[in-house]
Amino acid sequence: MHATDGSGDGHAPARQWLPSRRLTPGPDAPPTEVLVDDQDPHRSRYHRPPTSRLDDATAERLDRLAGQAWHWLTERLPAHARGLATLLRTLVPLTPPPSGHPVSATSRAALGAIALSVPADPQTLALLLVHELQHTKLGALLDLLPLHSPGGLARYRAPWRSDPRPVGALLQGAYAHLGVAEVWRCRRHEDVRCAFEYAYWRVQTARAVAQLAGSAELTDDGRAFVAGMAGTLRGWQPTGDARVEAAARDVADGGAVRWALANLVPDDDGVAEVAYAWRRGRRPPPIAAPAVVPGPARPASTGDTGAEAAVRRRLLATTEHSGTGSGEADATGRVDHADRAYAAGDAGGALAGYRRRLAGDPGDADALVGVALAAGRLGRTAAARVLTTRPDLVRALCRRLPGADPLAVATWLADGPD
Repeated sequence: MHATDGSGDGHAPARQWLPSRRLTPGPDAPPTEVLVDDQDPHRSRYHRPPTSRLDDATAERLDRLAGQAWHWLTERLPAHARGLATLLRTLVPLTPPPSGHPVSATSRAALGAIALSVPADPQTLALLLVHELQHTKLGALLDLLPLHSPGGLARYRAPWRSDPRPVGALLQGAYAHLGVAEVWRCRRHEDVRCAFEYAYWRVQTARAVAQLAGSAELTDDGRAFVAGMAGTLRGWQPTGDARVEAAARDVADGGAVRWALANLVPDDDGVAEVAYAWRRGRRPPPIAAPAVVPGPARPASTGDTGAEAAVRRRLLATTEHSGTGSGEADATGRVDHADRAYAAGDAGGALAGYRRRLAGDPGDADALVGVALAAGRLGRTAAARVLTTRPDLVRALCRRLPGADPLAVATWLADGPD
């Protein structure tokens, strides 16, 4: 793939004019030209600002990576390669975030354009392209065929977001992450990190699809579309590595607890009634559904603190996000001995540590996550389910009931109303 400057007649460009660049057809390129749009004044429609005009070295690197990514996709995911050949017309370079992590985006108003930061390797570029191709395809379909009713008030948990999302956003995210999981599925045998990414995104996408399948907001066509996604996921086998699958579930479950703590608010009168029943030694009364109060719009963490971070680091044997080089604590010190005990397989010791932390601070989110995970590891599945789906209620009750043990409260709530 070669970058051309589009100047045509070979004359030097005018002083205030810069030639456009294109990724031109070649042995390792899509059969149609792709414009690298780093100049259009109307390209600022994404969640990250576009770059200024790329320097020659960066433009050449993007050109080289695109050719390598295209080659990988034609060999490993030919259906996605055909989709890109049909739909991709423009790449818009984006400014990367301060973290340096690669980002990508699409806009329903710019069909055929994919915006992304220039990544470090062709496999990452392939992942970004597939992710955004999924959004592009679904956006085009939605222009022709409604898959859900408009303006619905229901809000859902998208595992890749920390804020509640409407059904349309969840559908878009689920379809995009189906592509993400498929890329990692192709790479799952490369190393343990790739296996973990496949297991994690397979689990998270399946959970999103399950929510969609239960939504009353889908049209008949929408239900058929979601059923197709569910069928694809059912056809994908686990990695075969029990450690990897357990770590992926731990990080996914921890994210569910954190989302509920950030967005669910139990009814205050209901909490008082439930606390009264606890004090009187009665079974819990019927519990009203919580209000959903969205937090700030931002991506969800993927296991950066607490037990999830310890599990992930132990699995990958890496010091990523570590401020000490030990692989056991991140830069903010939010991995402690209880987290390390859990990651090492000592769920009982970890639970004792989390209980001590919560006795001092019932609002310790990392410790509540740890109790939920340890309860599941110890076979306390009913309590773990309550701690994963309604940690907001457990936290509120523990604040009203000084000295109450969160696992005992969750076990009691799991017993159900009179």
